[in-house]
Amino acid sequence: MISQRYQKGSDFTDKDKELKEDQISDAKHLSEIINSVSSGKRSIFESVMLAYLNGMEAGMVYGKDDIS
Repeated sequence: MISQRYQKGSDFTDKDKELKEDQISDAKHLSEIINSVSSGKRSIFESVMLAYLNGMEAGMVYGKDDIS
């Protein structure tokens, strides 16, 4: 495992998190996909991907809440 410090604003701010090899592999694969998008379409692709990731993060936050 590799110790990775995340940027400010994430759940892991000022904390170390161990990344597994498959997570690192997935990140490299995602980087390859991002780099394969033409520069003219990259900003649209990044916006859509950011919206998707924000939605996933919101789902995780709402999933932690006990709504009873």
